[in-house]
Amino acid sequence: MYALGRACSNYFLQRVIECGGERLQVAIAERVAADVVSLSSDQFGSYVVESCFLQMRSLAPLQVVLTAFLALGDDDLGGLVRGGFSNYVVSKLLVVAKDVSRRRCFPVNYFGSELLI
Repeated sequence: MYALGRACSNYFLQRVIECGGERLQVAIAERVAADVVSLSSDQFGSYVVESCFLQMRSLAPLQVVLTAFLALGDDDLGGLVRGGFSNYVVSKLLVVAKDVSRRRCFPVNYFGSELLI
């Protein structure tokens, strides 16, 4: 029953992040960032961490989660990279952060319109 509750709360939080406004997304991202190692390592929690930066309405939730990961020590970060669920979180976070960085550095193409990367 405990696992079922965790699974349902995972889906609930993902939908709240997806449908909620920016302030709610940031508030959830701040709570997730406070416990990013254990949530990223958890079978269900990892989906919530990913939602914080995949379902964002602005860059603020991504910045909160990325800052939390950047503040981790080598041991914690190494454990996440090797973790069964957390390695996907780290991988997706790097892809999203790289994409956002690229869009911020090169917002227009040679023809003057926005890039659709």
